[in-house]
Amino acid sequence: MFVEPSVQALVAGEQWLQDAASWIYINAQTTVTLSCLIWIYLFRNKSFYFVRNMFLTAFFIALIGYVVYPAAPPRFFPEWGFHDSVEEFTGIPQDSVTVNALFNPYAAVPSMHVGFALMIGWPLALLAKRRAVKVFWSLYPFLVTFVIVVTANHFLADAFLGACTAGIGALVALLMAQTRPVWAFRGLPDADEDADLAPLGAPAREPAAA
Repeated sequence: MFVEPSVQALVAGEQWLQDAASWIYINAQTTVTLSCLIWIYLFRNKSFYFVRNMFLTAFFIALIGYVVYPAAPPRFFPEWGFHDSVEEFTGIPQDSVTVNALFNPYAAVPSMHVGFALMIGWPLALLAKRRAVKVFWSLYPFLVTFVIVVTANHFLADAFLGACTAGIGALVALLMAQTRPVWAFRGLPDADEDADLAPLGAPAREPAAA
């Protein structure tokens, strides 16, 4: 299943779309993710610790993957029909000494762009009150998956493994929340707390006796 060059070719003639995808790729894993984590910490604090545990677990797994299985991104293979749209957008070669000092170019598997998008999109879709906001964050991981392919930074297999990594992180965070709630929350929700604001992964409570 080698569809990535064809997907990138679909947007090759739309410069605005390539530039938008490049901008999202640059900001998704840093600016967007950090801003969302800060928002959850400030405004949905009881859920922040579950999200934190999920991120730490997934990122630890990803680091093992990067060490054990270093893999080059598609943009390293122009002979396969790929071109580096992020380099074209920024004017900075991604194989420059400065870029390589900040980012590991052989950290393509798993794609934590997709992993982070899931670990941010899923909590915000659950915590948001407005339907439009819920829909946006539900679709956000699919947007990021599209972006990493059209910018030639990941194969679809990388995205799948990134999603698996996020899933394992969520499972571990859920187990922590159920076995030791103190590790996952700053206290448990009050009995009359709005369900939309209840901490993610909070263990279910038995209804109060009449």
